[in-house]
Amino acid sequence: VALQGVSSKTHPRAHRVACHSKDDAEDELKVWREAYALEEDRADLLAASFESALEQLGDLSKELRLEFEGCLVDLEKAPAKPASDEAGMWSEAYLGIRRCNEQLELKIDEVKAKVSEKESEKSGDFQSLTHNMDIGPIRLKGITFKDMKFDRYNREKGSKFYFIELPMPLGVRLEPTEIQSGLRVGNAIQVAELVEGGSALGDGSIRVGDYLRAVTVVQRQMKMGMNDEGEEEEPELIDVVGVGAGQVTKSIHVFPEGFPLEEVTKEMTSNKRMDGYCGMVFERPFD
Repeated sequence: VALQGVSSKTHPRAHRVACHSKDDAEDELKVWREAYALEEDRADLLAASFESALEQLGDLSKELRLEFEGCLVDLEKAPAKPASDEAGMWSEAYLGIRRCNEQLELKIDEVKAKVSEKESEKSGDFQSLTHNMDIGPIRLKGITFKDMKFDRYNREKGSKFYFIELPMPLGVRLEPTEIQSGLRVGNAIQVAELVEGGSALGDGSIRVGDYLRAVTVVQRQMKMGMNDEGEEEEPELIDVVGVGAGQVTKSIHVFPEGFPLEEVTKEMTSNKRMDGYCGMVFERPFD
């Protein structure tokens, strides 16, 4: 029975609201479908880019290629295209495939970085018996230690040397290790761990496995005297003794093979007395 004043038919306004709701739902579904399609195309391009980067890496190092191919199993699998017409399903699928693409992009950047590193290794002089380099400038007065010579540890596969100066505490745990290059056997100091809270971990330059080859050391340098003719001469005994004798500065100590770890630690700690920064030369062996 129809109530007085009310039509038994659907009110026109209610019909318009229903139509608008349906149109909005269709528009939303269309947006998510298009967004998914774009990410799907992007996924194909990224896959081709990753394969190309892997081929480049494989030409330089088959072991590294296998390592990166193994990493793919850890990546999140891209969701399949939804069979449903629900906008919510398509939005979830879009977010999932986008996340996978971002992960693959990061992996591509890693591979390209390795390719660049390996190409540099092959083009540079990384396998000579000795390596000469200028160390510095350090923070203290911009001192540079010129033409310092190092015997290379990792001669067969090659290595690179680098200098870095970091604030203490460094958070670098060192340990003695045996090195062998051909018939030559010796002992070296190697990075065993980077500890939380230290400057080394935050900086990111030092890696586990690097050899520590030299450090800055605080020392007292005797100032040369001048004679009447303006020439340098050895200082008199009274000038070189006593607590305040000489000028406190920094030098660089290149460690010989077998240098005790305890002495290495003492020399690194000496930098606290000056400016709290320790300069270090590392040798990074190539795999």
